[in-house]
Amino acid sequence: GTVGFMPEAGRFDTDTVGEEWRKRQAANERAKQIYEAKRQQNVVREEERWAMMEQQKKEEFEKYQRYREDPLMGKKNVGSMPFDPVTLRYNDGADGARMAYEDEQIRYRAALRAKNIHEKSNGGEFNPVTGEAGLRVPTPPKPVHQA
Repeated sequence: GTVGFMPEAGRFDTDTVGEEWRKRQAANERAKQIYEAKRQQNVVREEERWAMMEQQKKEEFEKYQRYREDPLMGKKNVGSMPFDPVTLRYNDGADGARMAYEDEQIRYRAALRAKNIHEKSNGGEFNPVTGEAGLRVPTPPKPVHQA
């Protein structure tokens, strides 16, 4: 057909109300399809959210189950050092003895440093001003580890 040609039946088609109704029906059908697609997306998203929440709940339950099975979990209030700060004494046992030995080693090294600094700063065996024998700092005894 050409632009200027219209079939005979089309010339007498005067059902404009029916045409408008069909347009409205098509628009309503399209809106229903969009609504149904959005509803389906929301259902899928909600299912995923619930699955994630159930997974988190399961992981949390397993975490607390591990905590209950761990014998050291409830002993968080035990000090990390074998020393009692109230009585200022080392704990009985190998850990307390080891800590006491390490503390004695620290004091020993400090005393050796003090002795070396004293000898270096006072020039050795005698006092150069008076000529008298200088004051000697005794060497501290080395601590012994008691296992």
